[in-house]
Amino acid sequence: MKQRLLHFPLRTVMLLAVLLLISTSVFSQQKKRIEIEEADYLEADEKIAANAQRLVGNVRVRHENVLMWCDSAYTYTGTNRVDAFGNVHINQGDTLNLFAQKVYYNGDISKARAYQNVRLVNKNTTLYTDTLDYDMAANIGFYEYNGKIVDSTNTLTSEIARYFIDDDIIHFYNSV
Repeated sequence: MKQRLLHFPLRTVMLLAVLLLISTSVFSQQKKRIEIEEADYLEADEKIAANAQRLVGNVRVRHENVLMWCDSAYTYTGTNRVDAFGNVHINQGDTLNLFAQKVYYNGDISKARAYQNVRLVNKNTTLYTDTLDYDMAANIGFYEYNGKIVDSTNTLTSEIARYFIDDDIIHFYNSV
């Protein structure tokens, strides 16, 4: 029985090798870590968790294109999360600002959950609610416990809403 050998041009082999190297490099990259830029002081707080650090006073943290300020926060060694408390302000990009009293942010999935007097401001649109889930990668805000959205011409309230920030489109559900 005669064996057939496959012959590939050198260019094809080189191209496949380069593509393999690039894809391996892209998939092996990890998400950027949350950076603590400022705090009046930092202390370990094992009462909260064995890996918890408490940041107090004029706290500022950064993650990719997100900048967060707050009165105090917890970060956790070995994780990519921040629990922020008191006068929380998140700025993303040029126009989006989120304000709340408490925010839990997970940098691995770029999602935040904001509580208490939540206000999301994007250009001329402002969303008000007490609990907001915000996907910072997809730029979608979602509330399901009553809220109000105000722009230059309308004020609408609903039980549930999904705000597609990039497109400035809002879907309202229940009790609109």
